[in-house]
Amino acid sequence: EGEAAEAASLSSTEGGDEQKEKREWTEAERRQLGQIGTSLAVAMVLDQRQRWEEAIQAESLRKMLSETVHQVKNSLSAVRMFGKLLLRRLPGDDSMNRELAKDILIQSDRLVDLLMPIESMSSRPLLAGGRRKQSALPFGDTAPSAQLLAEEMLDVGAGRDREE
Repeated sequence: EGEAAEAASLSSTEGGDEQKEKREWTEAERRQLGQIGTSLAVAMVLDQRQRWEEAIQAESLRKMLSETVHQVKNSLSAVRMFGKLLLRRLPGDDSMNRELAKDILIQSDRLVDLLMPIESMSSRPLLAGGRRKQSALPFGDTAPSAQLLAEEMLDVGAGRDREE
């Protein structure tokens, strides 16, 4: 009742123009603003953490793909080498087996060509210099303190009280 009367007395109408007098924030409003700010900080930290985890996972997948492509290409090189050796050892009049050996060479080259785009894509690191990508969020130099605040708020939310 007292707050409603105070709010009503703060605004007055003179000559059709509305004017609002300046007033101090109430303790409830300050508390609510603090909770909103804390919620935003926690959300930003959680979003940043998720982005970092996704970037780390993507980098791990990229490395695995790169290593797998490398191993497959090594095996294809061996198949190609064995195909060439086979072609050299086959008699010139064994046209059927010579054609099969040539097909081994052609198909191994084709498979290497198919792997080239994958190799090209997997050889570029997603994270520059082994570091995490920077977020578009407006953390700047405040990220460590925002993260500490968020962790503290998560502790409070888990049932641990914070002294004010």
